[in-house]
Amino acid sequence: MTSVVRTFTRPNGKAYGPYTIEVDLEEKRAKGRAWYRANREHAKAAARAWVKAHPERAEATKQAYYLAHQEEIRERSRLWSKENREQSNASARAWRRANPDKTAASARRGRQNQPVLYLLRIARARAKLKGLAFDIAAADLAIPEVCPLLGIRIDPFTEVEDFHPSLDRLDNTKGYVKGNVFVVSYRANLLKNNATADELRKLADGIDRLMEANK
Repeated sequence: MTSVVRTFTRPNGKAYGPYTIEVDLEEKRAKGRAWYRANREHAKAAARAWVKAHPERAEATKQAYYLAHQEEIRERSRLWSKENREQSNASARAWRRANPDKTAASARRGRQNQPVLYLLRIARARAKLKGLAFDIAAADLAIPEVCPLLGIRIDPFTEVEDFHPSLDRLDNTKGYVKGNVFVVSYRANLLKNNATADELRKLADGIDRLMEANK
């Protein structure tokens, strides 16, 4: 039994108490769960109506609950995603299609806040899609200040995509494996599509230097 302090207010507004009462919390919770199971739809409808009528209080309650239980919530989410991989991936794809602006903003935050992990995530997805080997980790990557192929700056914070970091492979017949990957500018990875003669010469010279250094 647990001692609980209660104050009672009559419909006329007159308050009585406080009173101390003894409550069996486990029994009370069990009754609450049993009632919810028996009246699930009614409870959900009542909850939706309350949230609609009190949006600010509902959001504050939601945030407070999340902050108090975020590790538990994240662990449940990870376990569910692991056990329901296909459904989780399908839901994520559908959400990204329905929310392109939020998806772009999330990608931008990932590139800026954790650029190495961002590159790894993209490379892992690409390797899986193309059936390529993948055995690299964050410790295998370093983002230079200057692109080793073109000599231009690498900046994950700029809005100019050419200067973003990009993961490339020395030998395209191999996968994303140790010794076969390096970080270049996004521009260097696009040169095969729209390169100028001067850029191609710089690219060829840079690849020669890297191949020689990795023999």
